Amino acid sequence: MSLDLFQIICIPVMSLAYVFSVLTAPDRARRVVEISALATSAWIGEHTVIDAYQFYYYADGWWMKLGHVPLLVALIWPMVVLSARDVVGHVFGQQGHIKRAFAVGAVVVFDASIMEVIAVHGGLWRWFEGGYLGVPLMGIVGWGCFGLVATLWLDRLERSERVASHALTPIVTVAATHALLLAVWWASLRWVLRGDLGAIALLGFAAAAAGYAWMVWRARARGLGALPGQVTAPRALATSVFVGLLITLADSGLQWGHLCLAAGPYLLTLRWSGRDAPGSSPGHAAP
Repeated sequence: MSLDLFQIICIPVMSLAYVFSVLTAPDRARRVVEISALATSAWIGEHTVIDAYQFYYYADGWWMKLGHVPLLVALIWPMVVLSARDVVGHVFGQQGHIKRAFAVGAVVVFDASIMEVIAVHGGLWRWFEGGYLGVPLMGIVGWGCFGLVATLWLDRLERSERVASHALTPIVTVAATHALLLAVWWASLRWVLRGDLGAIALLGFAAAAAGYAWMVWRARARGLGALPGQVTAPRALATSVFVGLLITLADSGLQWGHLCLAAGPYLLTLRWSGRDAPGSSPGHAAP
């Protein structure tokens, strides 16, 4: 699949996913504001990261590039973060704010691994260093850093009910994300697990996927609710674009292996139904 065709497909699919996300949100106006604030934060964040660290670059041929970053990519970030927040709320229930933020960051890392592995293999962007199937671990973890920071900030705004404070979202999230990226880099990933990790690294991801599936199973045993259609539909639409790209790629066996491993925990959540936990409601334990 050419980059032009990828973008032609991506635009209507992402538009439909966002329309569905807004129409099914409890507070539509707040959801629109959140999407706008996160997209702005994502563009500023990526642009400053590329400028400051020069660790990756986007391929020529992206439309509507603003500086280093295609606007279409910036629009992917809000869907990833908001979708992960929905998943955590419905699958893992009520948690403390810090624990919830780390859970969202972990789900974002998991989701980002799918996009990164497929996009890099498809030539949509390139990293200057190898890693897990062509992606340095810092490149995947960086998505989680943004998701963690954004969740902490969005939760704070929800508690205060100050929609106008979203004007500060780009400043707060970008500054905090840079700080967290530097902390993770200097504390660990600058020194370990760098360079091409080889096909054997799939075993490591398999262990992570098994751990994720186990946590989902434990949540299910506690009687938490199912993932509703307003959570699964936008995720399925967005993921379908990258699956379509993967279908067109030759020599993509390892990437298919990664995708199959990543699908396991999500398929487990989709098996849930209201019959699993009578009296349960999304995001809350059954009495």
